[in-house]
Amino acid sequence: MEDKKSLASEEELAKVEGKASLLAAVDYYVSMHSDIFISASPGNMHNAMVGHRTYENLKTIRPSMSLLGQLFLNKSMEWPEFQRAVQEGHKNRQGQIRLRKPKQSIYTYPAPDCMCQA
Repeated sequence: MEDKKSLASEEELAKVEGKASLLAAVDYYVSMHSDIFISASPGNMHNAMVGHRTYENLKTIRPSMSLLGQLFLNKSMEWPEFQRAVQEGHKNRQGQIRLRKPKQSIYTYPAPDCMCQA
C-alpha cells in the first residue's frame, strides 16, 4: 500500500507542504494510477475519484462501513475469522458500475448519463 508520503522524497514533499490544493492533486494522481483504490471517506474528492475510476473501468472497492464497524467492535474475533468476514462482506463491492439514482452525484455515479455524452 502506497500514498504520497511513501512515494515522494522528503525534498519533494517539502515543496508542497502547506499547499492543500497541490497535496490534494498529488493524492488524486496517486489514487488514479493505483492498481486498486479503496475509498475511505465520502466527500468531494472521494466522489470524483470513485466516478473517474468507474468511468475508466478501474478496480475500486467501496468498503461497507456498517460491516467494518461491527467487525471492529468484536474484540474476541481472531484474524482469520476477521479476514474471511471482510472478504465475504466485500465480494460484491469491488468496482461494479452502479447506475445513478435520482439526486445522486453524477461525479460518484457517472453511468448511464455521463457528462461526456451530454
